[in-house]
Amino acid sequence: MNDAGSTFRRDCAAAALVAAPLLIAVSSALAPSFDGDEATRLAAMSGVTPTISALTFLLAQLPLMVAFLGIGHLLRAASVRLSLWGTCLGVGGAFAHTVFGGSPCSSRPWPPTSLIGPCTPSCSARSRTDPSCSSDCWDSSER
Repeated sequence: MNDAGSTFRRDCAAAALVAAPLLIAVSSALAPSFDGDEATRLAAMSGVTPTISALTFLLAQLPLMVAFLGIGHLLRAASVRLSLWGTCLGVGGAFAHTVFGGSPCSSRPWPPTSLIGPCTPSCSARSRTDPSCSSDCWDSSER
């Protein structure tokens, strides 16, 4: 069944699958460095480039959501359960992406620092080889 509605939904999903990563890449490329204390981070957020970064990050969330809903709709004919679970997890992941995107720990390597220790922004200004920083921000096996 290939009616106009089905083609429109498929085209919207395809456009969203292209738009979301592009907007996220622009946002990441223009994002300021969040090293230092709160005053330094606040000063880094002033200006046109960080504003464009924040707006493209927020705008990327809508196509990300449309992409997950579109993929779920396209999978519905093949497997209803896979479609339902994938869509629910994808939409939940999109919300989590929105929340975690503003976190000062988001630029840290995996695993998240909340799992291995406190997030100390001052560590990012120091080297990975600094022994006083490794226990706070990075796993010692990464050095």
